Amino acid sequence: MVLRGCHLGLRWGIDLDGVLAQFNPAFRQLLVEQTGRDLWTYHADPPIWDWPEALGYFAEELDAAWEAVCLTPFWVDKVEAYPGVDTFLHQLDSHPDDVLYFITSRVGPRAKHYTECWLRQVGVRNPTVLMAEAADKPLLVEGLRLGVFVDDHLLTCLRTAQACPRCHVYVLNHGWNQGEAEGVARVDSLLEILEREGI
Repeated sequence: MVLRGCHLGLRWGIDLDGVLAQFNPAFRQLLVEQTGRDLWTYHADPPIWDWPEALGYFAEELDAAWEAVCLTPFWVDKVEAYPGVDTFLHQLDSHPDDVLYFITSRVGPRAKHYTECWLRQVGVRNPTVLMAEAADKPLLVEGLRLGVFVDDHLLTCLRTAQACPRCHVYVLNHGWNQGEAEGVARVDSLLEILEREGI
């Protein structure tokens, strides 16, 4: 029910890693610390999603690294925000009628807690963090009736756009998510999303 005279703001769904948080540099450093090998050969973004395997890290090394992610405060201590995230979040905070959901596939028994701590560090006062596998994100977007969804995983964005045609779906442009993006708006920055949404 819509109450007369009330302004209903946008409902946002925002991914963490690859959108707000720089996961790849942190995971690269963890691999170097654990294996003693820095196999990174890219000059910028990796061109594929599964870059550790492509660079030659062994399955047991990756298992050990993910175990360390799960057992330590990796998500809050090691992962830095992208430049401009503070401005993006401040702009959203200036629209108190908007509702923000931070939707992430992070792993570990305390991943939700650490993610909430991280978001507070970058200026979100009372973050609402939802944990979801990538395949389940379109269901969340539909169920929450989100008006805007931002992610860096192209397939997730495509599936969300198909399932929720009224939602404005954005993929943040990176080397690892190139390809056709029918129904999805490809943007180079978070501030570009604010411009498109008139914020």
